[in-house]
Amino acid sequence: MHTQAYQNLFQRIYNWAESLPVNASFKDINAITCALATSGGSVRLSNEDQMVVVKANFVSPAQSSFILYAVLDGMGGMKEGAECARLALSAFVSELVLSTQSVLELKVSSAIEKANLTVFEKFKGNGGTTLAGVIINQLNEAVILNVGDSRVYEVSIENKHVKQVSIDDTLGGALASWGSKQFENSNQLIQFIGMGKGLIEPHLMPRSGIEGKGYIIATDGAFKMPEGMFESILSHASSPKEIVHRLIRVSEWIGGLDNASVICVWPENLNFLKENKTVSAIRLYGTQDTLEIQGHMSTQVREAVKINPALAEVEGGEDLEPQLFKDENLLRSAKTSTKKKKTAKRKSSKRLNSQVEIKLLDD
Repeated sequence: MHTQAYQNLFQRIYNWAESLPVNASFKDINAITCALATSGGSVRLSNEDQMVVVKANFVSPAQSSFILYAVLDGMGGMKEGAECARLALSAFVSELVLSTQSVLELKVSSAIEKANLTVFEKFKGNGGTTLAGVIINQLNEAVILNVGDSRVYEVSIENKHVKQVSIDDTLGGALASWGSKQFENSNQLIQFIGMGKGLIEPHLMPRSGIEGKGYIIATDGAFKMPEGMFESILSHASSPKEIVHRLIRVSEWIGGLDNASVICVWPENLNFLKENKTVSAIRLYGTQDTLEIQGHMSTQVREAVKINPALAEVEGGEDLEPQLFKDENLLRSAKTSTKKKKTAKRKSSKRLNSQVEIKLLDD
């Protein structure tokens, strides 16, 4: 399924998702009321976390626009934690973007398994990462997801009441769910991304209404602090930007023993997911540069196919939606051919009846 399109998109995201900085780094995304922050801490030599906000808008009715907030914590006690997190992020996002599955929960489940198999293929179970996030589509449906011990908290924006909605995949957490206090402080993971086919059971929690709620998605370095401090920080902060700044700074002040990454979002204005679009696009935000990929669609794409039939080779049906993520050389070839055609028309006539352009923005 969409093998070439998937590989091209995967590679672009992988190249973009460089290792997070060791020094504290912050980004405030005002347009979607969201903030991100990360720190390598004071002890670790590298930052093995990954984090991303993905805004995906589609013209095609076969795909539902969505926004994703996710963090990953590469497992430092295993092999190449940073690489595991980078692979998992690239596979997870690529599968979500190209999927035409209409049921959001199934779409997420398939993408998680793709990430799991991608990491396992390289490390054979000797490397892994956590994954936690929230995805919301244009129908205002949401799914909270997690594998491992990175967490998702749901916050009442009105009274700042906070509760953990993800499930810790630790030995202590599993025993506690069965009523046992034995090993209650054990943080040993019982499942993670990279274990192999059929060996993980991701936690997927659908939400039908998210009005008045905010979400905090964090790796363990950002929420492991003295009892009551996490909740106190949230209750006294007024915005996502203030929350992520305080959580990261506190994680450093109490020793910076681990990498810490956190995303905070108040999803108050998601109208952009419902707007009529003439351009399909995905945009990835991190603490590094933003990656944006765009493409003109529908009639314009069909006109481009007449100029360059090679563009029609991608699977995806009549809408040609995956063309967005086709080989860049083909897209540029179509654009070049279009310009030549326009030049020829201008020589024979001053009238230009139509404009055809496919645009792919590089990061």
